[in-house]
Amino acid sequence: IGLLLNHVDGDSQAKLGKIVFPALVNAAMNDMKKIMKDAAVSSLLMGTERPQQNGGGANPPATECLVLCLESELSDAALKSSGLPDVLAFLTTRLESHTSVEQTENSRTMSVNRQLARVVVLSLLSSKAGTRSAAEKLLSICVKNGLVSSEALDKEIGKLLPAQERTVRSFIPKISTHERTVVETPKQSSRSRQSIRPNSSSRQPSRRESTRTKKVAAAILSRETSTSETYTEPSMPQNPLHPNTSKSTKLQRLSLLGRNDNWPDYPEDPSSDASLQALRKSWSLLISSSTIHVLFPKGGFRSHEDSIKGCEIISQSIEYSRNSNDISFLEQLDFIFKWIACALSSRDHTSGLRSLLTMLQLLLGRLHELSYVVNDAEATILLFSLIEKAGVAKSQFKDQFDDILSFVRSKELYQFQRYGSSICMKIVEKSKSNSARSLAAGECSSCVSEIGVGAIGKKGVIILARALTAEKLVEIRTSYLDLFYIVVQKYGDLDKLLSIIGDSNLTDKTKQMIVDRCSKRPSTAPAGIQSMHHDEPKQTRLRTPSNKHESRTSSASPRVGNEAPQQLFSSSAAATGKLKSRLQRFREENQATGGSIPPSPSLSSSTTHGIHQALPPTQNNSDLYMNALNNIRGMIAEADTTLANNVWIVKGSKAIRMLSWALKKDASNSSLDATQLEMLRQQIASNLDGCVESLTSSL
Repeated sequence: IGLLLNHVDGDSQAKLGKIVFPALVNAAMNDMKKIMKDAAVSSLLMGTERPQQNGGGANPPATECLVLCLESELSDAALKSSGLPDVLAFLTTRLESHTSVEQTENSRTMSVNRQLARVVVLSLLSSKAGTRSAAEKLLSICVKNGLVSSEALDKEIGKLLPAQERTVRSFIPKISTHERTVVETPKQSSRSRQSIRPNSSSRQPSRRESTRTKKVAAAILSRETSTSETYTEPSMPQNPLHPNTSKSTKLQRLSLLGRNDNWPDYPEDPSSDASLQALRKSWSLLISSSTIHVLFPKGGFRSHEDSIKGCEIISQSIEYSRNSNDISFLEQLDFIFKWIACALSSRDHTSGLRSLLTMLQLLLGRLHELSYVVNDAEATILLFSLIEKAGVAKSQFKDQFDDILSFVRSKELYQFQRYGSSICMKIVEKSKSNSARSLAAGECSSCVSEIGVGAIGKKGVIILARALTAEKLVEIRTSYLDLFYIVVQKYGDLDKLLSIIGDSNLTDKTKQMIVDRCSKRPSTAPAGIQSMHHDEPKQTRLRTPSNKHESRTSSASPRVGNEAPQQLFSSSAAATGKLKSRLQRFREENQATGGSIPPSPSLSSSTTHGIHQALPPTQNNSDLYMNALNNIRGMIAEADTTLANNVWIVKGSKAIRMLSWALKKDASNSSLDATQLEMLRQQIASNLDGCVESLTSSL
């Protein structure tokens, strides 16, 4: 848009500006992305310049059109926006160019002085200190070059409330001697208009006094104009964090961390006034007082907004370090990390938090360029607050927090083992934030996947077991179980891992949850569960599922009896003959109706080959599944009618029927609700091999 406007004549540029300038001004003031704000300001810059073939420079009609559009877009929300100071600074620069162009031509009064006066007055009432400062500089240029008349300012100020009028009048006398007279004698207009002709002796001192006042005002104007913002290419920035001494004291400070510097131990919040004041006092010994005043606002960090100027200071120092190959800021890295931690702990503010995270990314990138590895004390200062804030951050900041944490892991700014064991596991153990504990468990999973169980160590595994036992929320327990699964995958032996944890740190319920989660993959299941996946002759003969496996497949069915193993096998052996005869009769009836039922295996002898003996090799593959289903249905039908006295036959048939309900999602005929059926269905899908093995072994 800016290039298009820059390639048309001056009048057309002003006409087209009426269409696009409002949207560009709105974007420059209110857009959340800094890159969009900068692009909008650049477009306005090109859209108010004359084409190069016409000599270049500012285009007065387009500039006046810009003032009109800015005045129309200056709502209450725009006065609080973070981009308004940049727009006012740009307008100040453009009006300076506008004045120089007008001086080369026939001088004429600016036609939009009333709208410009309104922009100045409303901006002076903004709650943002940056906006008021930019408006004051704009007022200086307007009064100095005669772009705004005193009458226009009086008219706009007269529309304000008395309190607002007093606020604006506190700015205007600094610039205009005429307005100072208005403030000092506000009631002179109500007095009688009797003109008294002063004599020459009384008139001469007043002229000298007014001349002296004009000289003072001109000196103030020249000083303020020299500090106004421009959009020219900046030179190499000065280092605002330049130390006053070359003596290194950082190691001494870090050795006293948490003892003599009022820095709280985790999980205590570092945003207290005592911590902030102690940081200010210590840091003021190294850098200039002007930088300290910017880094530490008078009212402290009430929200992230109060840290925006401090972020600019630190970012400027980092850029200076990159351009000048200066590493003096490393001596103050602990102070910078403490300042960031205090700022992160304050109340949320969108643009303030965005500035903090952008500055932190710039800082970590510079540390990576210098191959700097953060030590334990520095990591303790920053990473606890960073992960705590990342856990509760709004969705619009999640990606930026994830980028920062992944950068810390991938760029080796801090040792993997120390990051997992000293930082993340401590958050899992002590944090009061649910989301922070879940995020820390995810970070530990990344570390364990990268370097193995050593990322959290034996102590970390025990802490994880205790945290899993004490945790009540399902989603956080899931993240802990996922971490356990990765630990078992890397360690290779669940039984040994459970013995390392010890029974004192692990309840039976927690142990069962770990077993259930890890047994979803046969390679990580314990020996008792893995044995169910092998066809051993001694276990195939009328073997019932183990207690652990039964708890997963039939947890919803009621427990019937507590018979001893000898009683169970004898009861099953007594029912063998009856079941054999029933199945044989069912096979004959099915054959008479056209079905194909394979001969039943010899249940009284050892079935070494299990189910393979029951399936003839000459059958088509398409019939195997239907024949198997017919056999199971026949067994269930006979068991319900004739074998009701056998407890385990009844339990087995109920369990098989329950699995059938789950697979068909049939809640109408089931004693389970839809949630239980869906959970059972997921468990069957995750352990399909074990389910089929249990069914075939029990049959």
